[in-house]
Amino acid sequence: FELQLPEDRKLTVEDARLVISMGSTTISVEADGAITLEAGGDLVLKAGGKLQLEATGAATLKGQSVQVEGSSSATLKGSTTSIKGTIDFSPS
Repeated sequence: FELQLPEDRKLTVEDARLVISMGSTTISVEADGAITLEAGGDLVLKAGGKLQLEATGAATLKGQSVQVEGSSSATLKGSTTSIKGTIDFSPS
């Protein structure tokens, strides 16, 4: 089933998948529980409380430039921790 809406918006329902499309942005929900969100522009996640990202498998954060900041503290923890590349350390 496909519902075509004005201005390049579409809702597609298949046997094992639901897809919502608006221009270059797509949300896909698979019957096996997988969800894919492809944003044609910026993607912002905001929480009024805690935000927790957790996976039972591997997790990857990748970007042209990545910044992690804690306003009061930040912790990096792993049974094995590797840092690769050129390191620039500043305590402030």
